Amino acid sequence: ATLEFAIAAGDVAASLGSHREAAFQYGRAMAHCELLDPPAQIDLLRKRASECFLTDDQHSAITAWERLVPMLRHADRPRELADALLRYSRTLTTIGDHMRPPTLIDEALEAVADLPPGPELALAHSMRCMLYLNACEREPAMPWGERGVQLANDVGDPHVLSYAVNSLACCYVEVDAPRAAALMHQSIQIALEHDLEDDAARGYNNLVYAL
Repeated sequence: ATLEFAIAAGDVAASLGSHREAAFQYGRAMAHCELLDPPAQIDLLRKRASECFLTDDQHSAITAWERLVPMLRHADRPRELADALLRYSRTLTTIGDHMRPPTLIDEALEAVADLPPGPELALAHSMRCMLYLNACEREPAMPWGERGVQLANDVGDPHVLSYAVNSLACCYVEVDAPRAAALMHQSIQIALEHDLEDDAARGYNNLVYAL
């Protein structure tokens, strides 16, 4: 009963934007995760990791990603694997770990290399852009950022588009501040129109940096 109702409570909390409560409820369910079949375990782990990331409980998020990624590899679910690898990478970057993300992003790109372009491919390009920028390498970052925006526009996923436009904006901060600010405002507008809290917050944070 705990497992069933904790997941249900977490789903309701997440839908209402109560992310800390959602993370707590999914954490309760995690204690009985082994009772679920593999697809349900994958679903729970993804929810737990995502909500922990949003509430800045990064170590719990990492624990969930580390359990989820091997399951997705074994299940042969390449798009979901790529998505998990990219989110895992971003979680690591959030706590200052810049060593593991390049390998994770490379694996994500490889996972979807033979599939039609989708949100995961666009996001991988934008995250590769940010890796270069974090290493103060603007020139190689730019083509990855531009390609990420192009792919995101083609795919039409608001989350990925907001992230991609914001990443490209970061490429212009030191060379064209007005263009950087304009792109960041665009990414924020996309996020706000689609109730994407995390993307809006990222946009505002980077806008302050650009100004």
